[in-house]
Amino acid sequence: YLVVRDVLVAKNPCLHPGDVRVLMAIDVPDLYHMVDCVVFPQKGKRPHPNECSGSDLDGDIYFVCWDQELIPPHQIEPMDYTQQPALQLDHDVTIEEVQEYFTNYLLNDSLGIIANAHTAFADKETQKAMSDPCLELARQFSIAVDFPKTG
Repeated sequence: YLVVRDVLVAKNPCLHPGDVRVLMAIDVPDLYHMVDCVVFPQKGKRPHPNECSGSDLDGDIYFVCWDQELIPPHQIEPMDYTQQPALQLDHDVTIEEVQEYFTNYLLNDSLGIIANAHTAFADKETQKAMSDPCLELARQFSIAVDFPKTG
């Protein structure tokens, strides 16, 4: 089945309204051997996967919909998913520092709490996921997702 039209593309988690992208699916005969996958272009000002929840193509599963009734009439600017730089130390890491980091991560892992709060606010607020509380929770979620990598 070949689709050549606007399609909706998103991946989980999808908290920021800009995580939902409307892209043009095109017909490229040289790619006919590839099935059940999304091939993103390499050119552009920003990679489309990064626009979708800051994806870095590490095994992410995308949702693609070509039902024109579900394609939004306009797009929201995607959030800036620039990763924070990793913490740089001026010494070799000690086992005590590893233990402290791991304990801190376990005590502060808040992804579920943030996601649930986002769902509750999106349901309650008149602007839904576009409300200020939801946009702030989407930002906090992005930071929390990267915490294990950046510290």
